[in-house]
Amino acid sequence: MTFFSANNYGAVLQAYALQKKLTSENIECECIDYKCDAIEKMHQPRKLDIKYGLIGNLKNIIRNTLNRPRLKAFAPFRERIPHSKPYTKATIAQANKVYDAFITGSDQVFNLELTGGDTAYFLDFVTGGKPKISYAASMGKYLEEYKDVYKEQLGSFDLLSFREKAVADKIKSEIDIDGRTIPDPVFLLTGEEWKKSLNISKKADEKYIFVYALFGSDTLLKAAQRLAHEKNCKLYIVTKIGRLSANADKIIRDASPEKYVELIANAEYVLCDSFHGTAFSLILKKQFYSVLPPKAPERITDLLSSDELKARIIDDPNAADGRELDTSFSFQATESLRSIGESYISLIKEKMS
Repeated sequence: MTFFSANNYGAVLQAYALQKKLTSENIECECIDYKCDAIEKMHQPRKLDIKYGLIGNLKNIIRNTLNRPRLKAFAPFRERIPHSKPYTKATIAQANKVYDAFITGSDQVFNLELTGGDTAYFLDFVTGGKPKISYAASMGKYLEEYKDVYKEQLGSFDLLSFREKAVADKIKSEIDIDGRTIPDPVFLLTGEEWKKSLNISKKADEKYIFVYALFGSDTLLKAAQRLAHEKNCKLYIVTKIGRLSANADKIIRDASPEKYVELIANAEYVLCDSFHGTAFSLILKKQFYSVLPPKAPERITDLLSSDELKARIIDDPNAADGRELDTSFSFQATESLRSIGESYISLIKEKMS
């Protein structure tokens, strides 16, 4: 179980990676297509309503129009991931008749603020002593009002792992439950495995700097423009932020998850303000710079913890000076993360045997 319906590159690519790795280990599996009301609402087009006023409704129309090509591009990729029939809170208990074990994660499946208090992602519906496992689950922020829920639900897992060390430490200190810290599932596949699996083209038509802008800070854009000028490259931007379109040689609003990975793989440089943009830059051994996002910056700082990789985090456009990263550091980092993930997969296999 994960946020299977999310139209988010990281969400679908991590689900794809975990399913593919488990299958390669002879574990027959599929994603449970669970319809959480709060998550479904989050990814639906913005509705028009008199309460938003004229300006608000115009903004929603523009936002829906800009997002429509991207949303359409996600559907074919999602079909590549074996998945169940749709389940709801009222029907999810029926899944006990179908599966021998359950895994929740990755993504923010333990974030009760995000899911509207829905505890299905804690596998609260599982009965009969079937194994309950979390894989690199995230919580967002610890909420004191849910302390009893955390204690009851997390204490029932046979294998418990979190994506962020800060979350594991918080759960240990607040409710004395131990959980491992393991990497995001995208690290389970090598760069070559990603390219082969997604049929990534090996060559671009022209040299370009690739920008993935979730938040679109001035630092990110100015650094990209500077590099594009210095390296004599085009500037390609994938974003949902309308104001950035005037600054790009190519603005891409309909990139499928496969295209997203391909754009990173073939770029001269990658600049992003996202965890998964940073992760794929490492996996694909790219030259890159990351700008810390306003939300959960520790995901990137934890990932780029070595001195060599810390230098790829910038807060000033002039820091993107084009100095090349020795990609052996990327290789070392991803190999270490992959090894941790594979060891946890071995524990899952033991638990299921």
